[in-house]
Amino acid sequence: MKRKHMLALAIALALTAGGPPLMAQAADIEDAEYNASGGLDLINAAVAYRLGFTGTGVTLGVCDQPINFQCPEFNQKKSSKMINVSNIKGKADGVYADCWYTIDHGTHVAGIAAADRNGIGMQGAAYNAEVAGSAVGYDYDSDGTFYTRADAYDYYVAHPEIKVINNSWGGSQIYR
Repeated sequence: MKRKHMLALAIALALTAGGPPLMAQAADIEDAEYNASGGLDLINAAVAYRLGFTGTGVTLGVCDQPINFQCPEFNQKKSSKMINVSNIKGKADGVYADCWYTIDHGTHVAGIAAADRNGIGMQGAAYNAEVAGSAVGYDYDSDGTFYTRADAYDYYVAHPEIKVINNSWGGSQIYR
């Protein structure tokens, strides 16, 4: 990799991933859980991990559908949470239990960003980071359509320490 690109990667990861230098061996890093993510090699994550950048001390914002923090990939997250509550038609606010099969994109995205390195499934790019999830919709239908909320970013504005906010929502939105 060109020196300029390595420097840019190191700076980006230093801003987002945090953590002290560890200098781990490749075999300790590039295991089955690392490879199961399907994309960590594309972003040269092993280089960052060998330098100690794992997400420790960082909170990532995920502005998407609600995140299922009951998923085993988030078992080690102590401060991760949804920062706002949404409604699924016909259910009490914040109750999504039987809708995760259609309201699943936020969980998927949060996993790519920060799923634990815990021997289960795959790991996220910043596997030691916490997640502050913001539901972009406030009124979801069982098919995943939603009304866009005006306060999706309010928490992030009030918490400038959250320097990375992912947005990958799309599809059937109704604006009010």
